[in-house]
This record gives sequence, structure tokens and C-alpha cells, in this order.
Amino acid sequence: MSQNDDHSFRLLALLVLISMVGPLATAIHMPAFPAMAEAFSVGPDQIQLTLTAYMLGLAFSQLFCGAFADRYGRRPVMHISLIIFIIGSIASIFAESIASLIAFRTLQALGASTGMVLGRAIIRDTYSPAAGLHALSIVSSTMAIVPTMAPIIGGFLVAQSGWQSTFVFLLAVGIITLVISYRALPETLNPDHIQSLHPRRMVMNFWSILKHREFLAYAIPNGTMLFMHYAFLSSASFILIDVYGVSEVGFGMYYLLVNAGYVGGTMLGTKWRKRGFTRSVPLSAALMTFAAIMNLWFNFAEWETAFTLCFFYSFAALGAGIFTPVLVNGALQNFPEKAGTASSLMGCIQMLGAAFGSALLGAIYDNSARPMVIVIVVCTALMFGLYSLLIPKGGYSAAK
Repeated sequence: MSQNDDHSFRLLALLVLISMVGPLATAIHMPAFPAMAEAFSVGPDQIQLTLTAYMLGLAFSQLFCGAFADRYGRRPVMHISLIIFIIGSIASIFAESIASLIAFRTLQALGASTGMVLGRAIIRDTYSPAAGLHALSIVSSTMAIVPTMAPIIGGFLVAQSGWQSTFVFLLAVGIITLVISYRALPETLNPDHIQSLHPRRMVMNFWSILKHREFLAYAIPNGTMLFMHYAFLSSASFILIDVYGVSEVGFGMYYLLVNAGYVGGTMLGTKWRKRGFTRSVPLSAALMTFAAIMNLWFNFAEWETAFTLCFFYSFAALGAGIFTPVLVNGALQNFPEKAGTASSLMGCIQMLGAAFGSALLGAIYDNSARPMVIVIVVCTALMFGLYSLLIPKGGYSAAK
């Protein structure tokens, strides 16, 4: 391996580490929801707000961290964000009320989002287009796999050491990432590319994208998909652990089944790009509709078990993984000169959908899976209905 190859490998490994902090912090404490509800003497609706607050933090911070990095550089913004994440993790360990924990989770999110955004920016700064595509695929795969493993790790930690141990683990990850990043992360921002932070220019850039029907045609269904997915995730731990008696570690294994469907779908959907995206949309719709109907049927027929719930939802996750490349590629296709801003808006809409999905299920949860399976049916119909309504006849180039 040449010196340049070795440097490229080390930089990519660092970007993988930086990018995984946000997804890891999203999912690792889900197996602890019932234990946290007992510790704080609150209901599921309030515990699920810790996930809602985190998603809202991710949504809004993504809009601005890229702009700050384009103005002040990648290194300082990354390091300050990791320090914020570390402070949020420490505070979460010692939270004495659910209100304080919700606030500290929001602080965590403000620090965690930067790695997700700047990982892509640093790749654009550093790699050629061909090498950058390969690097992005590696980082994206990691960001898809990490949430699969996080609940398994979290379930083991909760079973052995209580709910606070999940935040101790995140604290350790944050410190390690900060130390390695401080020593090894280069400044990749070209001085000639420094951007203004003038609020008027930022607002005009955002508005120029939001008023395009092409962007909304893909971004809104994507947000609806995340609404559905986090409606499932936010209530699954209570349903599986409290209703069906699954252990915290067992919850992680069931989550692995669901996320394996999503990872498999993203891999399949990306491969189908050469055949044309429109061929993947009917398959995605069929898979997600099948999952929604089967879970609804099993629930009302009282045949539902922990396994059937997650098994059928894994088909929805598979369909979502296939549909995702259509939505992401379509949302960004018309904005090559504003790809960063369009990507930030897409990420914000995704996280807002996730936040509202978890909040809704927290509000209507009734110690059963019925509200969740009904929401999944409604969201599936709404998602593909919006897509069909907003896409003109014949579709856009990204969907062809």
C-alpha cells in the first residue's frame, strides 16, 4: 500500500467513525425506554419525547452546521460539535427528571448532527468524483449498519448496568472520536470556497429549493417514510418488552431483523439504478403495503406476536430501503450548485418526520400495538399517494 493509499484509508476510517456518532446515539437507548419510564415514574409518552427531542435537534442543526463549516472550516466546527455531544452525554447520565433528560438529549443531537453532514462535505473536498462515490457508499453503509447494532449493544448494557450505561457508552465514543479527530482530521475547506453566513442569502437559498415541486415530490414522501419508521421504533420497545415480555437483549435482536430488511433494501435499490428507478417504486409499494396489511390483520385477528410484528415490518423496511434511493436522488437532482443546501433540507424534513412520528405514537400509545399498525397503514397509503400526486405524468429524470 502506497503512502497516499494509506493516508486515504486512514481518512476514510476517521470519517466512518465521525459519521456513526449520530446514528449510534439515535438507537442505543431504545431498549432502555421501559426502564427509564420506571426510573422517572412517567408514561411511555414522556419517555418517547427523548427520541422526539433528539430528532428535532438533528433536524434543525443540520440546516446550519454545514453553513458554519463552509464559513469557519471543517475542523473547528467538528471539534466544537463533539464537545457539545460530550457535554450532553455527561448531563444525560446524571439527569434527575424526564424534563432535564429531554433537554440534554436535544443538546446531544446538536453535537451529533455535524458528523453526519461534514463527513459528506469532507469527502467532496478531498476525493475525486469516482473515488468520492466509493467513499460515500462506504460511509452510507456504515450509517445504515450502526443503528442495527446499536440496540443490541444498548440491550446488553441496560440488562447489565441500567439505563445510564447507554449514555456512559456514548460519552466514551464521543471522547475517543474527539481525541482521534483532533489529532488526525485535516482541514479540507478550500480558502477560495469560504461562504457567507448572511441570513438573507441563506433564506433565499432555502426558499429557492423549497418552492420547486421536484424537490417536494421526493422530500415530502421521504419525510412521511421516516414518520412511519419512527412511529414503529418509538413504541416497539414498550410493545416487545412490556407487552410480550421480550428481554432488552431480545429487543435488540428483533431490531436486527427489521434493520436487516432496510439495509438489504438500500443495497438492492442502489443496484437497480442501472435499470431505472421507476421499476423499483411498484415493488417498494407492494412490499410496504403487504407489511402494513399483514400486521393490521394479525393484530385485529389477535394472532400477533413479537415475531410476527417485526417479521412483517421487516418487509416494510425492505421496501423503504428500495424506495430511498429514488427519493434521495430525485430530491437533489435539480440543484447541483446547491447540493449541500438541498441535502440539509432533505435531512431536516426526514428528521422532522421522525420526530413527529415518535411524538404521535407516544401520545396515542395504549399498551398495545394497534395504534402503531394503524399509523403504518395510513402512512403507507399517504406516502405513495403523495408520490403519485406530486410526480407529473411520466416522472422526473431521476425516477426513470
